[in-house]
Amino acid sequence: SAFTICSSDENAKKESRTCIDGKIDAASKEAILGALGQSSWDEGTWNALCADKSALTPEKVGSGFQPCDLVKRLST
Repeated sequence: SAFTICSSDENAKKESRTCIDGKIDAASKEAILGALGQSSWDEGTWNALCADKSALTPEKVGSGFQPCDLVKRLST
């Protein structure tokens, strides 16, 4: 199983990515990019998150990071 952001269902993937984009503040995005070794938030970032889901843990991005329910809910 994988996160909805990595779903093969394009609609579910788009919905969860839009949700996450709206909930992650700039500082948290910077922290996630740093954890992933990415320079800008783009398709490569999502692919990296799919490859390393541990980057989305609160420890990595700070306690203020509240992921969307879609992130927590694993897709099949």
